[in-house]
Amino acid sequence: MSEPLLAANVTLHRVGAERRRTIGRPNPLRLLLALSFLATMACAATTEIRGTWVTTTANTALATPEATADTMRRLHEIGLNTVYIECWKNGYSEWPSEVMRRAIGIPFRVNAAPERLQRDLLGEAVAAAHRNGLRAIAWLEYGFMAATADTRNELRARGEAEGWITRTREGATVGAQNGFVWMNPLHPIPQQLLIDLSIEILRNYPVDGIQLDDRIAMPVEMGYDDFTRALYREETGKPLPDNPRDPAFVRWRADRITAFARRYARALREVRPDLHLSLSPAPYPWSLDHYCCDWPAWTRFEGEARWDEFVVQNYRPDFPRTRASIEETLPHLGDRRGAYLAGIRVVGEGPDIAPADLIESIRFTRDAGLGGHSLWFSRGVLEVHPKLLRELYKPAPPLKTPATDR
Repeated sequence: MSEPLLAANVTLHRVGAERRRTIGRPNPLRLLLALSFLATMACAATTEIRGTWVTTTANTALATPEATADTMRRLHEIGLNTVYIECWKNGYSEWPSEVMRRAIGIPFRVNAAPERLQRDLLGEAVAAAHRNGLRAIAWLEYGFMAATADTRNELRARGEAEGWITRTREGATVGAQNGFVWMNPLHPIPQQLLIDLSIEILRNYPVDGIQLDDRIAMPVEMGYDDFTRALYREETGKPLPDNPRDPAFVRWRADRITAFARRYARALREVRPDLHLSLSPAPYPWSLDHYCCDWPAWTRFEGEARWDEFVVQNYRPDFPRTRASIEETLPHLGDRRGAYLAGIRVVGEGPDIAPADLIESIRFTRDAGLGGHSLWFSRGVLEVHPKLLRELYKPAPPLKTPATDR
């Protein structure tokens, strides 16, 4: 490291020590020093993934075709190189889907907009992203989540009628853990639905990759539906335990979800071997304890079953807690450190992240040797900290990807 960079690094570490003594109080000097340091580092970080999620929830980034085009232009100008594009939400695809037409009779639906305003949101967003040199990842956010508690959609109705909506021990389709109705991730029908939807995207759109979210598993309180009861008895010779957190029962469910993850990856790579496959899970071991998701096991898949990146939802309100979340999870990736991307919360419930906390969080991902970071979510990038991020990022050249090279 050069002497100027070394001096800047020492200064920033001193700033960090001062921060621990002054958390909660504004510190303009700390912010200025941190910003100066990261501006210097920007030139050396152009190969990192700099991403954000774009969604139809709680913002207008994708409200119209014009808004989508403007969003992608601005994200590129700020210096990002990757966008994770919402396309699977609350029981509906957001592209014209023959798979969904056969499944529920409705090929696509973007939120609750009237029919005259429905459009191919995925195709529109991918095209706009590529026009601006951004890598476009189709983000199937809702995974095995069929509906919110107050949504009576067609997917939920079919799942309840056919027995592939999972339930709590009391027989409820919505538990205390969250307000969602879940398709059973152990059941072959929801599994094949997710595979078919993903393959349909790969065949019809020049996406650079596919991302699944933390909703790829099941809440630990679920799994008491008739299908799972029968499967558990068949494989173990025992009835389901009364305690949904029974370690053996958690492990049994997690192993079957892991087996599906392997099958899912292989099925998609049969269609596109060069696919970039992404997962955005909750931090480990919280993901296992609360959602039966042992995703670090997925990092060890090789060949056609491999997953390329893990954008961990290290969503914390400040830098110390963001760093702690990363440090807790990182050892579980072994030698796949470069496949770890930190999901950094910019906006969400509670106050927006402070500028200095955002700077230090990004700087830490570089110091830790991670593959990059993704910011939750695009509203925070475009409306809260656009000037700050523009200073942090020299606009990076677009990442070379199979889709953008075609």
